[in-house]
Parts: sequence; C-alpha cells; structure tokens
Amino acid sequence: MPIDSARPLIVQKLRNATPALPFQLIRGTSNIKAVLRQSWSSPACFVWRYERKATPESLDMSVTRQSVQMLYAVLTVVALEKDDGSVEDQAEQLSDLVMRQLLGWRPYGDAPLLDAGGRALTELERNRLLWLDSYALDQCVTADTDLVQGTPQESNVDTVAYVWAVVPVAISGDRVVVVTVLGAVYADPAHEEDGELSPGITLNAAAAGDSVRIQTAGNRYSTSYTWPPGTALYLGTNGTLTPTPADTGWLWKLATVLTDNTIYFEPDTPVWRE
Repeated sequence: MPIDSARPLIVQKLRNATPALPFQLIRGTSNIKAVLRQSWSSPACFVWRYERKATPESLDMSVTRQSVQMLYAVLTVVALEKDDGSVEDQAEQLSDLVMRQLLGWRPYGDAPLLDAGGRALTELERNRLLWLDSYALDQCVTADTDLVQGTPQESNVDTVAYVWAVVPVAISGDRVVVVTVLGAVYADPAHEEDGELSPGITLNAAAAGDSVRIQTAGNRYSTSYTWPPGTALYLGTNGTLTPTPADTGWLWKLATVLTDNTIYFEPDTPVWRE
C-alpha cells in the first residue's frame, strides 16, 4: 500500500479515539485553505497530506529506488473566545492527546511507524487559533520506468511510467483512477480526497480483486481518443477524460491531445471549487 494513502487511516484512528479526543469534528481535507473557508463547531481536527520528500538512492535504466518520506499535517483548531493564553493551552493539550494516538502507530500491516515532526502555532484567523503538527512515514520504494518504442499505432517513443494496483470493484480500461487504501478506484471531480492522490490511466479492465496496470505519465494511444490535437483534457465523472471540466469540485487538467489517437498524460495541480 502506498504511504501517500494513509490519510483516511489517520482520520479513522483519531475518530476511533473519541471521547478521549474531545473534538466536535475530525475529518480529512485537501489543505489549510479548505479549512479556513469552512464553518464548524470548536474544537476541530483536520488531516491532510502535507509534503512528500524523496532522496535518490540508486538509479539505472529501468529502476529507481528512493527513500521517500510522506508528511501528514494534523491541524487542531480552537475558537479564540478570550486572549489570555488559555486557548493556546487548550490547543496544545489537544495536540498532545493526538500525539499519544499517532506516535509510533502503524497505519497498516507493512507500514512504517509514524514519527512526530514539527509543531507550531500556525496563525490566528477569524477568531480561531490554528495549531499544526506534522507526522512522517518513511519508506524505501521502487518505481519501474519502461521505455516504450513502436509504431504510432502502438505508442510514440516516450518514457512511460506505470504502477500496479488491486481493484476493490470491477473497473474499465482507459479510465482515470487514484490508488486509495481500498485499491484503485475511479477518480471523480466531486471527491475532495482524490485531489491529494496521484492519478493514472488504467491500461486494462479488471474484475474485483484483480490487478490493473496504471499509466501515470507519458504518451498514451487509444482508438477511443478522437479529440482534435491540442485539446486539453480534464477529469470527468467516474474517471472519464473530458474537454469540458465540471463546474464544481476539482478542476484538474490531466492530459493534452497530441494526435487523433494519442494523448500526453501529465497531470497539473488540481484546483478545488465549491
């Protein structure tokens, strides 16, 4: 299981710890901006994937091995009812309770143990105090990169990256997916959590419990691609590619059409819209 899929497990771990954790709300989010534009009862706790760091260890023509560290942000938010230091004390106490739940915890079977990172009073905003902690998962990962060569009917000459994943439900080929704790599932602009994960295109259909090969970058040929060259393609409902993005949810450009049947898959940073 990818270490960047641990966020929902962290959220569930904290929810299972209530009432020891006296939060009115515990949920995942995409970033701190998403937290600031919401209204909720105090105190509240939000978790998101904060940063991924990678250090190259070895590199050859086909395999890269890296030590990867994934940082998760855990934000404690408390209403600032009076400015006498008591609110900051309350936020720090809640932060300590969270740390007791997460420090040294293993999110899933073969996962590394969670380590505590930095801690800081982030800001005072709209009469709310924001206290940010970070937790790290460290793992050595291996990624395969295939150099695919052939005729235009097969592929353009390009470096194409792939991953494999199990699917929890039946899935079609040529669909955009993200890999969650459950496996590879269709990405969707309405799913706020999908924007924190890395998308890819399925290269085969698969039944529930089977594996699917997912292309995460590079040229992709398919006779089903009939858009004009130069067309920008966005994430559509249930993992479809579309030149017309949804009005709400993720605005996520994923690919550009190169020829009548070939696209270049290179996801941009998604933008969430209410």
